[in-house]
Amino acid sequence: AGEKAVEDVIDMADALSKNIGGEVGADIAAQKAKVSDLLKKLQDVIDDPKATPEQKKAAQEELKAAISDLKKACNDHLAAKVVDTFVDITGPIMELQAAALAPLPPPEKADKFNSRAADFSLHAEQLCRVAEIATDVGCDEDPHRHDNIKLSIEALRDATPLVVYSGKTLSLNAESESAKENFDLVKQQWVTEAVRLRSDVDKCVKPTDFLVESERKVKEEGDAARSLMKSSPKEAVVKVATVQKITNRVLEVTDAELENVGESQYKVKLLDHRANLEKGTVLCTVFCIICTVFCIICTVFCISCTVHASFQTLVILRFNILSLDH
Repeated sequence: AGEKAVEDVIDMADALSKNIGGEVGADIAAQKAKVSDLLKKLQDVIDDPKATPEQKKAAQEELKAAISDLKKACNDHLAAKVVDTFVDITGPIMELQAAALAPLPPPEKADKFNSRAADFSLHAEQLCRVAEIATDVGCDEDPHRHDNIKLSIEALRDATPLVVYSGKTLSLNAESESAKENFDLVKQQWVTEAVRLRSDVDKCVKPTDFLVESERKVKEEGDAARSLMKSSPKEAVVKVATVQKITNRVLEVTDAELENVGESQYKVKLLDHRANLEKGTVLCTVFCIICTVFCIICTVFCISCTVHASFQTLVILRFNILSLDH
């Protein structure tokens, strides 16, 4: 049974490394190869009649450590991809709709729509690719969720070209009520599938891993906002808006965690931390709205808001890590 469990981890890592490619994929492949070698080494030691109990124990501990490192690498990568990719699932489709309805000369409107359509299609495919990674890494305990994700991926890929086609029709007939209604219909179908996919993918990620990667992303965007404060205030505000979206995602994942725990001191404290984070998110929303009117003047407030939201995220992060044994 132990050998089968190790082989399952190796198969998972193999699928993941092939799915993602690049340096991260190569690193996971190297760790997978190390586990395979150590598994063979342990089998050889066990089969060796001259091997001492100490040698067998050492081989087992070495394999155990390598498996732990490999699992962590896979889980960390999945969490990072989910945080980065699913932070805003509806933005590109809203931009596509805006391009279809933009009051521009035909050639300029066509160029803008085609650009937004390409962005939307790429975004949809990225969602599906990350969801496929989730099926490789995070669904081993729930085959039903694995099947649900596969169905949602298929539905999202089928719906994406329909959205683009409907949007193209709307761009050519912006005053047509039937074109608007059709686009709204296919858009809603796409969004429904994307939200369902995100919900299932979130469940494939450990809450603590999600929070660690969210904190990383908040710090990354907050540092970028600070560096852009003087040179490009508008871009700094965009970074702060991303922080707001990340904190909203943390609220969603926290709500899902709350649904899975019974009445306990852990739940009471988590609710309190959630309330603190929500206050930070509301503050961030207010400053971002103000900045759309007085961008340069209010940039410093947005940066302060970024720091506040980051701090609140860290509070929940630390609490969740310390409460793993609830």
